[in-house]
Amino acid sequence: MPTLKDELAALRIERPAAPASRPWLKWLVLLVVLAVAGVMAGRYAARPRPLQVDTAGVTQRAAGAQAAVLNASG
Repeated sequence: MPTLKDELAALRIERPAAPASRPWLKWLVLLVVLAVAGVMAGRYAARPRPLQVDTAGVTQRAAGAQAAVLNASG
């Protein structure tokens, strides 16, 4: 006759073994993410920036008014 201990052991749920823990894998992924972020930040900082252009307004002269086109002194 089976004992209570044997009957309780028969009710145990068999679970597969847990996969091997790899704590270094988390650190490796974090290191790769930080390296990619650093490279992207460096490229963003070194990107070519647009040139700043100063604009001037256009004025219309009255008919017959003479203006110096070139004044070279010296």
